[in-house]
Amino acid sequence: MKKLDFNYKDANYNAEFLIKVLTVLKDITKVEQFTIEMIDAVPNDQEQFKEEKGLFSTEVFDFNNLVKESHGINIDFKEITNILKQCRTVWALSILVVTSENELNDSGKVLCEVELIEGDLFTILYSEDFPIDLFLEEFSTDEITIEG
Repeated sequence: MKKLDFNYKDANYNAEFLIKVLTVLKDITKVEQFTIEMIDAVPNDQEQFKEEKGLFSTEVFDFNNLVKESHGINIDFKEITNILKQCRTVWALSILVVTSENELNDSGKVLCEVELIEGDLFTILYSEDFPIDLFLEEFSTDEITIEG
């Protein structure tokens, strides 16, 4: 696996950016189910965000706890984006994109793993089969800064 580190410009408002990351992953890999190993998401409970997006949710905290207690879960793209739409900030996340060899077999090959630390520090571990250039094309230098 190769490694790419990058920073996102605004750790306090990264949930919409994470939706973009997941959408790009889904589009270039054609994988619509992800494995979330860990998440620490903050719902839009602050008054200004509640009015801004009309959201007040314990669903986000319940989801954080479900992932933690289950030591990771498989989740559909739509489900995880619905959770993220209820967030302003995600402080930590570990998500795998795995190809399935066939529909009956759960084992597959890990195409990439995206790790988020402290809200703005990302690491992508990716296999030789993952099109990292296509992934990076979707993000401007205003959004991300590639390290190294």
